[in-house]
Amino acid sequence: MSDSSDSSQTPRNGEAAVEQPVATAQPQPTQPTHKPVLDADEMRRRRLAKIGGPTNQTVNAPQNSGISKTNTTTHPVAPVAKLGNIVLDPNYVGDTTPISPSPQAPFNSTAAPAFKVKASPRSKYSDTTLFQLAELVCGSKVVVEQTKMGQQHSFQQNPMRLHFNCLLFLFELNRSAAAKTSELKSDFQISQDSDLKQKIDLTSEIEKMASRYAVLNLAQYFNFEYQESVPNQSNSTLFLLLLERSDYCGFLVSLCSVISSEFVEETLAVVFTPLLNTLSYTVSVRNSVNDPIGQAAVDILVSLFEIQVTKPGASKPSKPIVDQMVKLASWLPPPLTLAEGRELQKLSFLGPFLSVSCLNDDDPLFATALVPKGLNDFKDIVLYKKIHQEIQNIRAKQFNIVYGLLINQATRSETLDLVSNFLTRNSKRAQMNPDATALATHGFMLNRPVERESDEDDQCGDGRVQEDATPKFNTECFFFTLFGTHLCFVPVIKHFTHVIRTYKQLKSVLQEAEKQQREAGQSNSFVETRLTEMKQQLDGFYRSAVTLGAVLSEENLLSDVMDLLLSMVSPNNSMTLFSKVETPELPLPSEVPKPFASFPSFVIEDISDFISCVVRHSPSTVAGDPVSSRSLVNFLVTFACSAHYISNPYLVAKIIEIIYYLNPAVQPSTVTLYQQIIDHKEAIIHFAPNLIQFYVAIESTGSSNEFYDKFSIRYHLTIIFMSMWSHPTHKASMVEALNSGGPFVRFVNLLINDTTFLLDESLECIKRIHETQKLMNDSQEWNKLSKEQQTAKKKKLQEDESQCRSYMTLVNETLNMFHYLTHDVQKPFLLPEIIGRLAAMLNCYLAQLVGPNYHELNIKNRDKYGFQPKLLLGNIIDLYLHLDSKELVEAIAADDRSYREEIFTNAEETLNRTGLKTVGEMEKFLKIASEAKQCYLNNIRMEEDFEDAPDHYRDPITQALMTDPVRLPSGKVMDRSVLTRILLDSAIDPFSRQPLSQESVEECPELKVEIENWKRNRRSNAQN
Repeated sequence: MSDSSDSSQTPRNGEAAVEQPVATAQPQPTQPTHKPVLDADEMRRRRLAKIGGPTNQTVNAPQNSGISKTNTTTHPVAPVAKLGNIVLDPNYVGDTTPISPSPQAPFNSTAAPAFKVKASPRSKYSDTTLFQLAELVCGSKVVVEQTKMGQQHSFQQNPMRLHFNCLLFLFELNRSAAAKTSELKSDFQISQDSDLKQKIDLTSEIEKMASRYAVLNLAQYFNFEYQESVPNQSNSTLFLLLLERSDYCGFLVSLCSVISSEFVEETLAVVFTPLLNTLSYTVSVRNSVNDPIGQAAVDILVSLFEIQVTKPGASKPSKPIVDQMVKLASWLPPPLTLAEGRELQKLSFLGPFLSVSCLNDDDPLFATALVPKGLNDFKDIVLYKKIHQEIQNIRAKQFNIVYGLLINQATRSETLDLVSNFLTRNSKRAQMNPDATALATHGFMLNRPVERESDEDDQCGDGRVQEDATPKFNTECFFFTLFGTHLCFVPVIKHFTHVIRTYKQLKSVLQEAEKQQREAGQSNSFVETRLTEMKQQLDGFYRSAVTLGAVLSEENLLSDVMDLLLSMVSPNNSMTLFSKVETPELPLPSEVPKPFASFPSFVIEDISDFISCVVRHSPSTVAGDPVSSRSLVNFLVTFACSAHYISNPYLVAKIIEIIYYLNPAVQPSTVTLYQQIIDHKEAIIHFAPNLIQFYVAIESTGSSNEFYDKFSIRYHLTIIFMSMWSHPTHKASMVEALNSGGPFVRFVNLLINDTTFLLDESLECIKRIHETQKLMNDSQEWNKLSKEQQTAKKKKLQEDESQCRSYMTLVNETLNMFHYLTHDVQKPFLLPEIIGRLAAMLNCYLAQLVGPNYHELNIKNRDKYGFQPKLLLGNIIDLYLHLDSKELVEAIAADDRSYREEIFTNAEETLNRTGLKTVGEMEKFLKIASEAKQCYLNNIRMEEDFEDAPDHYRDPITQALMTDPVRLPSGKVMDRSVLTRILLDSAIDPFSRQPLSQESVEECPELKVEIENWKRNRRSNAQN
């Protein structure tokens, strides 16, 4: 406001006639008449008169001003306080009438009903005089700069914003002046200095006055006759102005304080609802981590949680803006479609703030800018560090938002309701193949704040679960977080695995397509377009894999979730799966404890899946924390040895998988943690027998993929067994378990089954690879095939190569376990129901390796497939040597299917040629071959003697003479050794298909004696 508005010679309303001081400057020749130059006191007096101050008072000019004083007073008045350029009467108490609009600011009747004043608004100043007061405080220079800033940001087009900007500057500069006034003064000094105290009181009054006008401005109390050209949700005046400043909390506190004390309750909603809606809308459309406006909106929301005021008559401060958030219509919108989870993320007030993510699917702009093209490393450390830094910044803000809502008593219940809806509306994320478009995104779910301990025990409770009691706040938060972890991390881990697998497959297809294009030697626009699209898809999958891997490996997140999950198996937690003991004693009681039974069924699965992911991608998170390590070790040992506590065998398999990944042979950095598991006092006693029993139990799980799943599970067990075998105490425990018979005999039988199947499949794959390689090497025959046939052959070759690598990996580890077990433990392998199948297996694969068709196993790049025929032959020969006994020799000779004398002759020649075995080992092997030959000849003669045996003397399955006949419940009679062998695979009657056990059969002693007498008579007749 210019001086011309204040220098009129005619007094205005409330302005007294004053004596004009003599101007000190000479008049210009071109201006014979000019306005007199007013001294500073006179200017302040006139402005004070305009804003309602007393005009018949003495204004004392500074002693060194050289300006004469003006005195028109006729009666004594209170001294006038002076602060900077402001001169106000401290005795002024203001008007007690309700707010009335000034002529310069027409009354907005539509907004009036919500703003009836409760107390004296002290509103004697009109908005035009408020601009003058702002000019007094700021000075002309600042006002000019303010105007320039307004022009730069187009505020001059909106009088409402310009008015509010002036108010905000008035508030800030007045507070700055007050701070300088009371600088270095104690409260006692201020109380003793009446002038200083008056000045401080005046600045406080100006602060409140600016806040009152700001409230009226935001509530559109004044009609500025201005409309936004394009109305939308982002036109909040307060938001646009807050973007310009970083220190606005004091002003917002003053606004809330004025509203709470002088306006009706609805005023708060009218003033701050546009701001809150604008913040949510801005983040929803500017949700990139790299968008400064969107991130500024998040920062503003976080800062609103610091605003608290004490309402009149209240004993504790409240947070009025935070209280207003849960009253928004968008706080918990009702579902409109079947896509309830995605709706709530997009339409709720908090949804956009919790959706800010670094994942490529949520923020492709950030991922594209950060992750360069052409990389193949999913674990780029530099990229991970950059992403981790952004993740920490995002989650710190999101945690402050949710935590601020939860610790605020007025918003706690509504916030828990919202969290509950976030979880329930996304509960389908736990399904196998959910519709991702109907559910919240992975980034939103990963941003869910993890429950942390609160210091406000009086508000939050102790978190104990009590029977017939209402859950306390900590209990609710704990189980919400537990359920949220289930819906969040397990699906994200599966999605991460899927993305990596898809990326590798797509990359392989792209490479093959580019190879075919090069071989064709000609360009095709359609092919080029398709290749370009595939490259773009490949880049997208790579960015997704990198960002997902970075998020899942962020140590703060992993540590928080790890603490949460392991707290359930920690003896120091009141909500625990165990009683409060440092180390659970095994075996666990047969009756499941109530704390364990009260937990959801997915808890063990989540612990297993998450820890497995952490061990693979960030082992230091577990290995570096001794408390977490101890809880983890107790958990793994307890449930690995207590499979009966978990109904789903795949959950036990996941626990075994964790122990496998902790093995130093797989993860060298976890050697200390693995050693704690091996040295655990309960593991030393219970590990070996329980793991062997689980090897047997996983044979049948009820799953459609159980046949193939069991091989990967047993592969993990074989690696664990090998490490245990090198530990003397565990080795002794394994030897004792295997020699005890009973259920451990079935372990040996399944070991034979697995080895037989894996060797069959791998050798068949190798034969098919041999045939395809042979065909491709013959260019004449290969060129006779059509392009489609060649492509099909190549595709089949790739499938065979992949299967061969997988099978040979399992074969090598299984045979290795066979090797070290038979070296020290022979008894279970020589049992009648075992040795026959074992000898048949050895004969079969010895024949394939050294028999007449061994050349079918000759392929290129054997190491590529893990096929080492010499090592395989050496292991098979060692098994013969380890089990050298009468039982083995008889079993070799009894193998009518594979035993041939020439096979052992070929094996001798191969061993001599390759030097695989020592002289002593060769002599021992030849001795076994010679004894087997002699036994085979004896069996032929015996078969000739017994060829006319009655049918009821023969086993109905093998047709061999029975030595120990037994009668089944179905009435059939068969040999006990054959039945025992069948029951090792399946406890079912082979004839009636009913459940069967050894205890349910009856011996047939009369038939046994009858067979023995018949055989004796036949031998006697043959000798005669």
